[in-house]
Amino acid sequence: MKINGLTDIRPQAKSIVFPREDDEGNEYFIEIKAGVILNHDAFDAIYPEPIAPTKMYPSGVTEQDFEDKQYLEDITTKAERQIHWMVLESLKATDGIEWEKVKYNDPDTWELYKEELADIGFLPTEILQITTLVVKANIITESRMDEAKRRFLALKRDQEQEQSSPNIVPLSTESGEPVNA
Repeated sequence: MKINGLTDIRPQAKSIVFPREDDEGNEYFIEIKAGVILNHDAFDAIYPEPIAPTKMYPSGVTEQDFEDKQYLEDITTKAERQIHWMVLESLKATDGIEWEKVKYNDPDTWELYKEELADIGFLPTEILQITTLVVKANIITESRMDEAKRRFLALKRDQEQEQSSPNIVPLSTESGEPVNA
């Protein structure tokens, strides 16, 4: 597939840079990259969708019980873990990132990314910035769509004006009348 001749229109990774100083006062920078997650197949393979239990009515009719307390807890846990997985998966774009406590194939460890980031020296507000960066790289909000549409329409309007505005001003009309008469 192509759109306007383009065969790859994936969003680009986003990054944030945190300045630091070593013990001697020399400045250095830590760049955190949030890559784009193209699909959640890896998450779904590790963490399948919870299934609601079946309940039977006295009449013998059965249906899934989507109000079951355990099912609702399982759905909530899956949603939380999916966010943690998204952060970890997206941060794989960061050069040299290595986790000690987090294991990609163990959902019970995924939430430890915050603890590990804090242990290495990131402030709570910086950890929030990193999480927000992941969200920005992977979720298109309505306000981002509105802003993109506004910029697109402005660019399109400018291009149309350039094409419709002649660079040479004619001295006369087609009938021979002077333009400024």
